[in-house]
Amino acid sequence: MISSINKQQLVRERLARELLVLYLNGMNHLRPVQQYAEGFGVGRGTVQSAFQELKAMGAITLNACGARGTFLAKVDRRKLFDACGYGELICLMPLDANHHYRSLATGIYESISARELPIHILFARGSRNRTKILARQKCDFAIMSLLAYETAVNVRKDAIESVGRIGEYPGDLGVVTREGRPYVPGETKVAFDDHSYDQCALHALFSMRDEEPAEYLNVQLADMVRQGRVEAAICDRSSLGSHAGLCFHPLELSEAARVKLRTAVAVVRQGDASMRELLLSVLEPDAVSQVQKQVLAGERLVKY
Repeated sequence: MISSINKQQLVRERLARELLVLYLNGMNHLRPVQQYAEGFGVGRGTVQSAFQELKAMGAITLNACGARGTFLAKVDRRKLFDACGYGELICLMPLDANHHYRSLATGIYESISARELPIHILFARGSRNRTKILARQKCDFAIMSLLAYETAVNVRKDAIESVGRIGEYPGDLGVVTREGRPYVPGETKVAFDDHSYDQCALHALFSMRDEEPAEYLNVQLADMVRQGRVEAAICDRSSLGSHAGLCFHPLELSEAARVKLRTAVAVVRQGDASMRELLLSVLEPDAVSQVQKQVLAGERLVKY
């Protein structure tokens, strides 16, 4: 059973989140107290107390205009964010193993920081791992390719939902063999990282022959091929460095599949409407893409 103190805190946090999104979207007209009460499933008095607490914290100042309604007259963005109960926004990215990921992380960091909200960028191997960490509420949102997202939802049935496109993924995946060794589709055994939904999807899409069952790490795959420990592996071209001793075999993807592989999306826990609405307010896809392009072109420094 939820105590009255906890209920009051939850209502205050939900109200703060709604007001923050309202403010970030350039609006200031509040709904009637009764509508908030019905939406939160509490009485009018609980909502009125939550408004009083936010005003006492210095997070908001209201302007009551009679029949016209009540308006946000002033907002202290950081205090209102603190009242939301988020702590700090935490974004979980793929390992920053190449400049493409670092440029995307910079775009996300700059977009949210520009709205004066606190953001931390963390990194974790594989979209499967990032999805699990998100489900355990150890981060607020995660980044993956559109192909990985569709695999997570449609194949693995993970409880996540997309906020939308947020930039560009590296997406140049292919099969790597040692120099002089051919890649024969359906015959060559291909290792892949099971924690990468992109690699899982491509391995299944091309009906690749499995290597011996083992735990293959994406960051080790190229070296495992060089050393002859596996016959071939799925790798991103940008992670191969000088390509010394390796031969990269591009995959003949349809244009639709290539777009999904190259499109980065932000995802939240399924049903987390508050976070989804907040991210829609502060993550501007065009702004993120512009910063990403500037970093890739060497016109801007990495920052996150």
